[in-house]
Order: sequence, then C-alpha cells, then structure tokens
Amino acid sequence: MSKLYIATRYVADIPYNYSHLYLVYDPDDNPSNDNERVISGASSDTNFSGVLWGQTNFGDLLVKIDTPINSAGLDALNGDSVAERYYTSLDIFGLQTDNVWGYMVGHSTAIHNAELDYTFSYDGFLNIIAAQNSNSLIASVLTALGLDSTQLE
Repeated sequence: MSKLYIATRYVADIPYNYSHLYLVYDPDDNPSNDNERVISGASSDTNFSGVLWGQTNFGDLLVKIDTPINSAGLDALNGDSVAERYYTSLDIFGLQTDNVWGYMVGHSTAIHNAELDYTFSYDGFLNIIAAQNSNSLIASVLTALGLDSTQLE
C-alpha cells in the first residue's frame, strides 16, 4: 500500500540550525528501498553567501516534481535512516494516496510554472520572519490540500 511522508534534512547552522522539508511518495510503504519519489525545492544560488550580510534573494526557486529519490540530490537518504530524516506519515483522511500525490504534483507544477524567486528575510538575530523558499513550497502544497503543514515544527 502506498504512503505519503513529510521529511526533513539538516541544512546548516548559521548560527542556528536550519532544516529543509520535502515530500515523499512511497508506492509500497517501504521507504528504504529507493523506489520513492519526492517533491522538493531548492535555490539556484547554492552558495547563500549573502545570508550573514542581509541578502534576501537567492536566485530562482527550483522545484523538483515527482523526482525519483535517487535523483533528488541531497533529499536522497545518502546513508541516513528514515528515522534520521524524521519521515512523518501524512494523514490524508482516507483518500487514495495516488490521487493525493497527483494533486501535490499538480500544485507544485503550478508553483514551478510561476517562476518564483527564492527569498527570505530575517530579523537582526537571523530568525527568519518571511520566506518564499523550499519550505514554503512544501507548506503551500500541503495547505492547498487541507493538510497540516506544521507536522514537523
């Protein structure tokens, strides 16, 4: 039976810990056998060199849509366990998993087609106070379907 997860991976501590969220579709409820697919976002500016100096735009928001997990770069487990990535099963209220994944793919495609910038702003203590980034992509996809976008907070 297929299953949907929200997962996270550590990004950086500059000077705080930041995590990256992504969605995982698992067609056989065995999230360790590499047949999973992901929806995820990334910045076209991989250096983030201006983060400590007030920069708020980091290029384009790149959207990975229904990407095989082994082709998903840093979202692949890469030796981490499912527990280390905090895989959390999504409650989809008894709906068909494949249908829900299809809606998620459709919503993330619309976001991709909007050609958004990857941005965030923060206060003087590096607390992010507004963002249009990979995590807001995931929150948008979940919220559009009426799902809880705060399950890992």
